[in-house]
Amino acid sequence: MDVIVRDGEVEQLALIDKFLIDERFFELGFVNPPFDLPPERAERIRAHVTDAVRGLGIDNTLAHVEIIDDEKLGPAVVEVNAGRPGGAGPMVLTNLTTGVDTAAELLAVYRGAPSPRTPPKLPVPLAVLNIFPTGTGRVRAVHGLDRVAAHPDVVSVDAGLAPGHVVSDEYESHAAGIVVAGFLDRDDLIETYQQLVAEVTLELEPI
Repeated sequence: MDVIVRDGEVEQLALIDKFLIDERFFELGFVNPPFDLPPERAERIRAHVTDAVRGLGIDNTLAHVEIIDDEKLGPAVVEVNAGRPGGAGPMVLTNLTTGVDTAAELLAVYRGAPSPRTPPKLPVPLAVLNIFPTGTGRVRAVHGLDRVAAHPDVVSVDAGLAPGHVVSDEYESHAAGIVVAGFLDRDDLIETYQQLVAEVTLELEPI
């Protein structure tokens, strides 16, 4: 969750679930609202976020907060990044579902300017799916993004790699970010992710 803090008042934005993470700990999918999260657990999470931000004395900025919510132990705040929004996936979801561009909002807070937010663009359940490449080398071509864009659940596709880019084991490369809607549940969304990943292939030349 990203929060905006103005003069001690904490405004919470979208509560986003990292519903899919792979064995390399890459964040493959974000969804808003979270799947199967009872309202009382959501409220506990929100309370912990506000307590953490106030306890750290964060004010007049935007902060990105990450939480682990255990069914037995409850929520625990594990990361608070003041002065920066979340990554690309949370930024896109927050913007589409709330109308808040977190980067623009952060600048407005620092300048003491009014909020630049707009009405929500897509106030429906949405997910952002990330595709990461395998292998190493220089990109010759990226294939399949046109087929991904034609999928009935896909709202938009943002290509992260282009010819000339280098894919390396030394850092995380991002092949594509995909906004989807129209899914039924977690299993349906994971199945959609698998379908979309299967469509994308990279041509790499050794370097």
